[in-house]
Amino acid sequence: MTSDISALLRAACTGLAKRDAHILNRELDMAGRTACCDGLAERPVPGEGGRLLASRDRIREGDIVVRKSYGQDILFQVICVESYAVGNGRATLKGISVRLLADAPLSDLVIADDRVVIDFKRQTVRESAEHLRSVRVRRATEAQTRQKRDRHRARDRSAAEDLFDLPGRVLHIDGDAEYLRDCMKYYKELGVPVVGKHVPPEEQPGRLTEMLKEFSPDVLVLTGHDALKKKNSDRSSIGSYWNSASYVEAVRRARQYEMDRDGLVIVAGACQSFY
Repeated sequence: MTSDISALLRAACTGLAKRDAHILNRELDMAGRTACCDGLAERPVPGEGGRLLASRDRIREGDIVVRKSYGQDILFQVICVESYAVGNGRATLKGISVRLLADAPLSDLVIADDRVVIDFKRQTVRESAEHLRSVRVRRATEAQTRQKRDRHRARDRSAAEDLFDLPGRVLHIDGDAEYLRDCMKYYKELGVPVVGKHVPPEEQPGRLTEMLKEFSPDVLVLTGHDALKKKNSDRSSIGSYWNSASYVEAVRRARQYEMDRDGLVIVAGACQSFY
């Protein structure tokens, strides 16, 4: 169980879930052709660092964008456009491969070309498949080791030993419904018993205790999105982060409910949380 915590953390942080690669590639190809036929994929123009960018400059909710001021390093999805006012337009963003929340002026955003997004998603599928393969290989190796060890033991194994090999139950509380859906697929692929709940980070502390009582998990995952509120904020202050204080408070309440660290393993936070 303990050896799989890193895999659970990876699932929580990246939201990667294995899908059949050739099926997804076919879906992505069809989506790309449909976009071109519908006139949604406009002629791309070269961007900084060689990244292709769409020529449409009107940012809308749901668009996949990059930030010019950060060298177009991360792909984001626009979740809210606060204003289109000239010189004052801003948008709220979430990372599509990392649990990062950000806001940016519209003037700093450029729409990523469809081909860039498709290539990125294909790479995500390959990485996810590799993560799952490595976990399965490790589990198979551990199973063989246990079998060899058990051959030297008495044939009558105690019920306690049998129960020890059962996977622990996970309660995954996520502030992002899309990432939660992907994580649930990942857990299913690994054969991990899990209950998933979509709860915004600011509501997680208040709702946590009742869910711990209801589901009695062995592993608790508390996640969502997080980041510094401003680029030059004080990194040493928890108040500089969007959701870190909520995760910390949720962990505190979980420990009040179950103080035994072996009785409840907690994985909490997002990719740029305050630690």
